[in-house]
Amino acid sequence: MLPPSLSSGGLLDCDHLETLYSSTTSFIFWRAMHRKLSTDDNLRQQGCVIVSVCILCLSTAESTEHLFLSCPFALTIWLWLEDHFCCLIDRSTMHNLLFGVSAYCSSQVQDVSIVAVLHRVHAIWLLRNALRFSPDQFSLHTSKTKIIASIALSCNTSSRKCLSSDTRILDVFLVSPNHRQMRNVIPVVWKMPTLPYIKLNRDGSLIDYMKACGGIFRDCNDSFLGCFAANLGPRPVFEAELHDFIIGLENALQRGWFHVWVEGDSTSTLLAFKKPLFVPFRLRNRWHNCLHAGIHILSSHIYRKGNACADKLSRQGHVITINFLVGFLTWFPKARFFQGQTWSFKYSFPLVCSLFCLHF
Repeated sequence: MLPPSLSSGGLLDCDHLETLYSSTTSFIFWRAMHRKLSTDDNLRQQGCVIVSVCILCLSTAESTEHLFLSCPFALTIWLWLEDHFCCLIDRSTMHNLLFGVSAYCSSQVQDVSIVAVLHRVHAIWLLRNALRFSPDQFSLHTSKTKIIASIALSCNTSSRKCLSSDTRILDVFLVSPNHRQMRNVIPVVWKMPTLPYIKLNRDGSLIDYMKACGGIFRDCNDSFLGCFAANLGPRPVFEAELHDFIIGLENALQRGWFHVWVEGDSTSTLLAFKKPLFVPFRLRNRWHNCLHAGIHILSSHIYRKGNACADKLSRQGHVITINFLVGFLTWFPKARFFQGQTWSFKYSFPLVCSLFCLHF
């Protein structure tokens, strides 16, 4: 378990780090941060009469701050870490060590940076004890090698992700990169309807709590048959989507189209087919008339990228006088709205020869 000041509510809210290193490693750092290690300065405060000297540099008295922050040996390791992480580590206090690297990195490099600080403090403490109580000789290279081995052992179990630019940092510490996986790319293709259906692409737009809608009709030859736009005023989103659906079906009935394939980027109106009570009261009569007029309806979903014409029409609906339906009739039957290949979509409106307005 992490010490209290390193767990949630303390310095770090990163309980997942508990699986990356042993409790001994974090406990040594916690004791050093709270000046609880048996360094010479703490022993003197407890009444021990000793001659104090830093065993790593042999130049000054030993204290917690000197041993881990300002000792030339410790400073060399900090500069070595800074060089690999390409940033400055705040060495003013033990408290600030954990925040020097991880603020501007990916999540996996954050894990590596925090674990590097903890293992670095732990390695210095073990080296200090080994030099003081053991006749064996240790070098700076040995300490760096041990720190890298400890980081690799700890961070290779991390499930967090990194960027492609982080590979250089992770390779230094022998940590396998966990690259973010790209989501599956879904090609958005507008498909022509099959006979005898007419396809209605519809969409809605919301600007400053004002709702508008629009739609476009095309046949199995991708020929433009007509379009509409309407300013619905302030309406709930679900009611506006349903109103858009009703306007499109009413236009289809006026033109004698009884096989309509309705397509849009919202599927909320499909609930009205399963549960008619979801239809708002003031729209129930028009909804009932559309469903019982002998019209055959297909419905499908398409992403916004494939519904660009309807999206453009719905935005134009905001500039129309409220409570009016505006439709476009054209003598240009083969004007193609979508040009190019599968994902090279373009929209352009054909020439307009007449305009009509209907109250609704």
